[in-house]
Amino acid sequence: MIGIEYILETDWKQSAYIIATGDTQLVNVSDRVHHLWRDSSHARALPRDNRIKEQARILSDFQENGWA
Repeated sequence: MIGIEYILETDWKQSAYIIATGDTQLVNVSDRVHHLWRDSSHARALPRDNRIKEQARILSDFQENGWA
């Protein structure tokens, strides 16, 4: 697991969202966050170089916009 992937898995996964927001049913998750979670899941199947680029994009989005 590379550093970016580790940060996504520890800081930005659904369980981290639940802890940060208290939204245990995930009813208030924005469409953007749902898309990022889906994109992150799909990125795992990409070749290494493409996976790193996609995960960097996803992490950057989370860091800039948070859970909004």
